[in-house]
Amino acid sequence: MAKVFGMHMIVLNPGVSEEEFEKFATEAVPRMPLWEGWKAYLLKGDRGDREGKYLWLIEIDSVEARDWIMPSHNVASEEAREREEALSEEEKQQQQEMAERLATFTPSIVGENTVYTDYVVIAETG
Repeated sequence: MAKVFGMHMIVLNPGVSEEEFEKFATEAVPRMPLWEGWKAYLLKGDRGDREGKYLWLIEIDSVEARDWIMPSHNVASEEAREREEALSEEEKQQQQEMAERLATFTPSIVGENTVYTDYVVIAETG
């Protein structure tokens, strides 16, 4: 069972400052509901080609765990759609706020409106 890392480049919408976004993100991201076997990180480039740019990194325990939720590109499973419908009002509002701040990321359907690649681990150290 190979681990999967989903890397989603995100861009702030015009008029949204980095400070505003990062304040929101540090409060909202830790409360986001995720699937069993999934962990997410919001990253900001510190050095290199994407310095100052944002990346949503999703760590998934296995290809099977990913495919249970997203069986193919931009296609959510029945379980994912049901969970989306059952979100609390607070969770829905949080997703709406995230969508208003980002031009290339929709947290409810991972992969929609974003530039991303899923990487499957083929080798690792230690």
